[in-house]
Amino acid sequence: LEVRDTEESRAIWPHKFSCRCTVTLDETQISWSLEVKNRSHEAFEFSCGVHSYFKTMDIDVVSIENPSLRGCTKLNRTIDPAS
Repeated sequence: LEVRDTEESRAIWPHKFSCRCTVTLDETQISWSLEVKNRSHEAFEFSCGVHSYFKTMDIDVVSIENPSLRGCTKLNRTIDPAS
């Protein structure tokens, strides 16, 4: 899935961009990526929160692999209920 800026979007946020979400499935895993490209001449900041909500029968066999996430905390809502 890819979205790009339009005249309408630039009326709200004045930057040219593209944002691509890619999901790849095979027999043993789901791979998900989000790529945001700045198509403007000026720098801009971008952040997002990703909430996948993938259902799993065993949270202990789930892994998230991304070098930029090293040191982050995994929260298990079956053990750590919402406050």
